[in-house]
Amino acid sequence: MGLLTHAGVMPTNNAQDRRLHLRLNCAGIVEVSFFPDNTPYDAILYDISMGGCGLKIENHSNTQINSLVEMKLRVHGLTLTLHGVVRNVMGVSDRVGIEFADVKPAQAIRLYQVMGELMDKSAGKMSLI
Repeated sequence: MGLLTHAGVMPTNNAQDRRLHLRLNCAGIVEVSFFPDNTPYDAILYDISMGGCGLKIENHSNTQINSLVEMKLRVHGLTLTLHGVVRNVMGVSDRVGIEFADVKPAQAIRLYQVMGELMDKSAGKMSLI
């Protein structure tokens, strides 16, 4: 599992965009497991918000909408474990949109901090590594 490497704000002014949260472009590796088999896969995290994230999963070709997932995100040496639901599958099941689910208050605080760090680093054009 790797670290996020950079981020940038992605505008969501499109009238078709139903997102409720600011979405940040980023790059990093996360570990994702699909229920019920719980087999871990490395995935590329390409965007994140307080409500969910976008992943590219190259070795998992049968991703289904409404699948339950657990993902482990590591930033600055701290691991954040989040649960979610697959809400969108793009391409040949290699890009998926995940909506976070059952986010506990401590997880929400840490996710908010991660988002703040990504925004700060993006403004300064610095890497998170």
